[in-house]
Amino acid sequence: MNFKEYLKRYKEKMGVSNEYIASQLGVNRSTVTRWLKGDTKVTNPEVIEKLSFILGVDVESLINGEERYEKPVLGEVKAGYDLLIDENFEGYEQVTQDDYYRGDFFLRVVGDSMSGAHIHDGDLL
Repeated sequence: MNFKEYLKRYKEKMGVSNEYIASQLGVNRSTVTRWLKGDTKVTNPEVIEKLSFILGVDVESLINGEERYEKPVLGEVKAGYDLLIDENFEGYEQVTQDDYYRGDFFLRVVGDSMSGAHIHDGDLL
């Protein structure tokens, strides 16, 4: 995922306009529009820092062409007894390119009864 895609996802998820994003960053609405089209890159370090905070990702690395790969975390699965899977979308987890192609989603482990198999509380499966 690149910078333009992150910004588009932020707009959709938060339901905000280009004007709102521009006001939060101290730039013009047309600047945000050009970012979304991929016509221009962010160069101001202060704006990059604000964008990184808002988007929750290192924007500078995205601008420099480093792709980010993510998979959804859909819920928890207990390492032990007495809990069935419960699908609760938690968000996305950054993964390597190799891991990106290994499956469609993650489940987060709850409990430590599988620690002998090196599966620990909080691990993603």
